[in-house]
Amino acid sequence: MRAELKRHGHPLSASALSGAESGQFRSSRIAAAYEDVLGLEAGRLTSAIDILCRTFPESPIDRHPLSLEVSAAELSRLTSLVMEKRPTGSDWLAWGRAFSRPESQGLPLWLFEPLVDRLISELGRSVGVAFTTRYEALTRLRCGPYASAVLDAAKAAVAVDGIQVLFDLMSAMSENADREVLAWCCELLGDPRSYVVRGSMLAFNNMAVTGGLPASAWRSADDAIVSAYDGSLGDRERHSIMSELLVSLPPATRRRLRARLVVPLRKPERLARYGAKDDDNPEWSQSQRIARDITSSYALSDPDLLTRLVFELIYDHRDARSVTTMFLILATPIAGSLVEALFERATELPDADRSLTLDRLMTMQSGHGFPTSSHWPRPDDLDDLYTDATLRAQASRKVPDATLDLLRDGGRHYARRSLYVAGLLRSPWLRRQAADQRLDARFRSGADWWISQGGVVRH
Repeated sequence: MRAELKRHGHPLSASALSGAESGQFRSSRIAAAYEDVLGLEAGRLTSAIDILCRTFPESPIDRHPLSLEVSAAELSRLTSLVMEKRPTGSDWLAWGRAFSRPESQGLPLWLFEPLVDRLISELGRSVGVAFTTRYEALTRLRCGPYASAVLDAAKAAVAVDGIQVLFDLMSAMSENADREVLAWCCELLGDPRSYVVRGSMLAFNNMAVTGGLPASAWRSADDAIVSAYDGSLGDRERHSIMSELLVSLPPATRRRLRARLVVPLRKPERLARYGAKDDDNPEWSQSQRIARDITSSYALSDPDLLTRLVFELIYDHRDARSVTTMFLILATPIAGSLVEALFERATELPDADRSLTLDRLMTMQSGHGFPTSSHWPRPDDLDDLYTDATLRAQASRKVPDATLDLLRDGGRHYARRSLYVAGLLRSPWLRRQAADQRLDARFRSGADWWISQGGVVRH
């Protein structure tokens, strides 16, 4: 690799290369050099590393950060790129990195805000590396001098009644854990839309995992959390969401709140089953089998690392951890083959794990491979039908209206999913739903939202 790096204009000493590869230190410049040598999209490796290091605050600091030019000419060039008709994820990431620097505050808000609105919209419709780079771009902006403007844009987006895609947006906002985003998440716990409450829960989870908030800030959220938990009794979906939120809080906060709950907190099923990373845990053993199978098939050298990634992808109840795992897998040069292999194994999992695992995998798919199992998708299983339809939509392949109708009529949860599939495809089916007065008003509002957004983003 040293010879290849030198041939591409990145000469490195043996000690520097060894130190970076073994994790002795972190170097964005070396990671970017690897992107160049391996022919990967700009930001594919570096953004995954940055996301990983935010998830684990004890990670080493970046010894060799990327050197960014922030001259007026360069900032104008980067801004012009994201104003084009089809900016790439790499374009957005370069722009986000540049405008996250303290010395880059010269862009007027009337020009900045529409670009952030566009980035938010594209994030919710992107897949694969197009998603990773956009997520990191938005996160960089949220952590820079425009942080408040970015949060205001997110608040405005979530306030739209028909918004359908917001989980990743909420996660990105919580990457900069401050009192302002915490207060917003507390407000959203009372939102009548259950999926907005879930988005708030994911943000709480991310803030707890990444740290950054003092104990006094968490105390300010006590009343809102307890009220939302007690108020969720009798609503199975909301109660499940609030239970997940409570178990994901920092230990001291969780212990303090338990005493105030009307009904004792029960561990969500996935947490009760989540065990140690050793051979006595059947979920860990299953992850080992999947990892060894894949490493053998693709001549990979480290099944132990893949075992942990598979375990966190399938069994970890902490969405912040599972999302980070997805980013890491997407960063690999063989991501397409690896994701396809994981899809194949996921279709064989028990029902309790299959649906969520396939959900998590779908964001990683760029429309290249499909599971080919003879027993999947099962025609009478709405989760299977939704996954198959989503994979087709991500690849811009037609999904029959009859499938969309089945999902729409399968209950509120699947109705939203039918809109997601149709929205990615920009299907004419959406306009018929929006105009059908016999349908639920919130469903029609969701159809209108998708019509205003656009289709799948893979670049």
